[in-house]
Amino acid sequence: MEFIVDLHGTSETKEDAKAKAVKLLKKPGSLVKISDVVLNPSKHSATVTYELEPDPDYVPPKRGRF
Repeated sequence: MEFIVDLHGTSETKEDAKAKAVKLLKKPGSLVKISDVVLNPSKHSATVTYELEPDPDYVPPKRGRF
């Protein structure tokens, strides 16, 4: 899948794009695997290609009465 990341306020590097994408896409129980980053300097953005994979170490919280 692809995700467009706004890089305003950053150094506009591939590392900035990866970090921001992971921060925005991260979900409990999933790992964000980034396979490609294409910078779009004229638009101050980047297109990030990624996959969400199950996190083998994730332990869901127990639901109980409070």
